[in-house]
Amino acid sequence: MFGPLPAGYATYREFTLALENAMASNYGTAMPKFLAALVEARNEDEATLKAKIRAYIEKFKQSVGVSENNGSDVRVAEAFGLVYAAGRFAISRGVLPKGFDALAAAEHCYANYRRTVPVRQSLPERVIAIANRPETLHIDRKNLPVLSNAQIAAAGAFIRDVKGTSLLLMTTELGDKMFPDWNALKGTKDFEDLNRADNGRRGRGYGNMPGLQSAYVYLAGTDGSSGFIDPDLKFPDYDGSPFDFAVLGDAIDLAILYQEAHGNRQIRDYCSQMVTRFKALEERSDYAFLRHEAATGGEPSAFIAHLLGLQASGTGHTKTAQIILIDMNAVEDEVVELVSAVTARMIFRQLRRADPRNRFPVHLLLEEAHRYVASVPSKYAMDAGKIFERISKEGRKYGLFLVVASQRPSELSKTVLSQCSNFVVHRIQNPDDLSQIRQMTPFISDSVLRRLPSLPKQHALVFGNSVNLPTTFKVRSAAPLPASDDARIVDLWFHEEGRPSALHLGSTVAGDSAVS
Repeated sequence: MFGPLPAGYATYREFTLALENAMASNYGTAMPKFLAALVEARNEDEATLKAKIRAYIEKFKQSVGVSENNGSDVRVAEAFGLVYAAGRFAISRGVLPKGFDALAAAEHCYANYRRTVPVRQSLPERVIAIANRPETLHIDRKNLPVLSNAQIAAAGAFIRDVKGTSLLLMTTELGDKMFPDWNALKGTKDFEDLNRADNGRRGRGYGNMPGLQSAYVYLAGTDGSSGFIDPDLKFPDYDGSPFDFAVLGDAIDLAILYQEAHGNRQIRDYCSQMVTRFKALEERSDYAFLRHEAATGGEPSAFIAHLLGLQASGTGHTKTAQIILIDMNAVEDEVVELVSAVTARMIFRQLRRADPRNRFPVHLLLEEAHRYVASVPSKYAMDAGKIFERISKEGRKYGLFLVVASQRPSELSKTVLSQCSNFVVHRIQNPDDLSQIRQMTPFISDSVLRRLPSLPKQHALVFGNSVNLPTTFKVRSAAPLPASDDARIVDLWFHEEGRPSALHLGSTVAGDSAVS
């Protein structure tokens, strides 16, 4: 546990007994005194106290040489740095003796901890971090400096060019701080690669990075030109202007490379699912409507006006259509969910910003709503149910209303159903759906609910704020009739040989043979 034997003690046994006696006589007194001093210092000047603690933590991090590119190592070092800051504060308030070396104690504990954890930063990364320290000196072989022991200890590491190769030399003290897990590193592939590059001369130092200076010149360039490192690179904020879909892929790659260049080695793994989904958008025909060119993007305000059946006229708009249909019958569920959610969000945002408010009522009729207003979270990239739940709760005051149509009420969002004021229920036979209706309408008698499974076509049960009592009614026949008749199974199931089929599967290719 301890390093060198403290002065005044001949053996560790003698020191241990003295330590036990001190603990027995002072047990329970140091911590209350420390906490009282801490509270007093905070009441005196909290800002100064925080600044001192931060300064001590930074001093400890510099002392142990932690790399700022490794977030995990930084957090561990800051935790031990806080212990060091507590020790310095305890010394200043007389809780610990003035001769106590809080920095050495914290460094020793930190080194012991590092020996017990697996390698988190690779050997080459640590070597590069040492080479990039501001204290590391670049020395010229032909003009070697004369340094005192204190200057050598302060520098800790030196870079010397020998026959085109950059050698990294370091003191034993710095090596112990930066490589407390040296024995574990010796069995890794990184160590073997560096040792192979050093021709097996392990005794020369902790590692060798050939051509380090040349590599830096290659990346940074000379005189600020011909390099690949741009420290002033900043990503611009997106201003909402249209852009080509292909540019989005390039931007994703650039953003990932930017994070990797700044030490975020996990960013590519974190973003793998997003990149896979983006590749699907690039390749699947269902998403062709997204892959437009920037010139055809148009203005968002003009698109919203078209959705609402409006046309620009002077400084305002005039109504040109009462009903707008968005036909997504032929696309996949994830596209329906995406388009419906974005469209509803854009309309909701526009009506919330309208002045005066609540002067342009809009009804969103959601057909086959169980596809995108479901009771369970979506498995796709966007959960459309969230925006419809918000509209159902807040839309009335902005003039936005929902009409939800579905054959499976038990699969709809419970939040959306709870906000509905009127219900029109056609024939339902599924027990889960019947139970859902019972929960929505506790005041309906069982005799009325028992009629639902046997309701004929065009008949429905209506209840809610629009009627005084639950009522069964017959819907008028549509004129003209929609193309939604049931299949005539009796007439169409059996086809005699040679009878032409009404199913068209597209053009055939010459030479194809039929499969019987």
